[in-house]
Amino acid sequence: MLPLRELLRIARKLDGVWSARPQPFPDSTRTWRDLDAALAEVRRAQDRVRLATRHHLDLTAARLRDDLGGRIDDLARKVEQLRAEQTMAAYPIPALAEWVHDLRQLEAEFGTVAVRWPDEVLRVVTEPIVLEDVELGPFAIEFGWDSSRRFRGARAFEVIALEPNPATGRDDIVHPHVQGHRLCAGDATEPLHQAVDEGRLADAFLLVQSVLTTYNPRSPYVPLSEWDGFHCSNCGRRGDTRDRYRCEGCDSSLCDESNDSCSRCSDTRCPDCLTACDVCDDRFCRSCLVATPSDRLVCTECRTDCPSCGTRVASGEVHDGRCGSCPEPEPDQELEPQTLEETHAG
Repeated sequence: MLPLRELLRIARKLDGVWSARPQPFPDSTRTWRDLDAALAEVRRAQDRVRLATRHHLDLTAARLRDDLGGRIDDLARKVEQLRAEQTMAAYPIPALAEWVHDLRQLEAEFGTVAVRWPDEVLRVVTEPIVLEDVELGPFAIEFGWDSSRRFRGARAFEVIALEPNPATGRDDIVHPHVQGHRLCAGDATEPLHQAVDEGRLADAFLLVQSVLTTYNPRSPYVPLSEWDGFHCSNCGRRGDTRDRYRCEGCDSSLCDESNDSCSRCSDTRCPDCLTACDVCDDRFCRSCLVATPSDRLVCTECRTDCPSCGTRVASGEVHDGRCGSCPEPEPDQELEPQTLEETHAG
């Protein structure tokens, strides 16, 4: 536990830093973008209502009006959010007692709070972190109070692996949401920005810890399933994630020796997502092959038009000017055999 004298020294330093910080002007760039998108959706919904009404599609028009009403409500919420941001009051500066309380809370949560005065850094250490059976070890979370003058939220922190277990082939990725020493806060970005802006230091540290102890499969630098490399879905060998190819047909992972490509469009495919042309035997993705009337799958270069009926068939299926789809020709009219009497009469 920090001695009281040291604790008060840190609290006074933090109080001085936050008192000197310029009050943030709200950055409403994202809100304006969301507002523009919501307005565009309202206009598109209104156009759909007009089109349905013009064609007397009463039931469809009623449903589209309900949709339009929902989009207008969403637009109204975006307007209120923008109004709130533009009229936001300046953040209050925590009192000295609040800084002391936050520092004691950090000690209660992490056991120890260390200070590096030359670097102007507060440091805590997490317990060893395990995510989905991947042992990542403990992490130091370092807050630079000088950095907080220039950066908001997560950028004022550094996250350092103390017993690093980086992803295979990626020494800079020591956690699915950490690259180098920088944290990708994901959904916690805005709450973390606000906590730092308002001087809620304990909340900010706990938000960083929450990101470190939670795996978000939507936005990892390297998925946990590939932390120790990846298994080729075709040959089963383990490979480095940097040498991985993805089949554009089934999204399976492929090594350098197992990946192939369509002979026409060149898209990467696994062997199971390629089919041989029934004429030339080159391998293509299914969308680059066409079924002929004879149920053969052929590429564009192995098709021809029948000169008789015009049907597009596989090369080699036209014989004597006709394909298998041509109608049978009318048989020649045979002369009826003459009767014996007609013969004698002749």
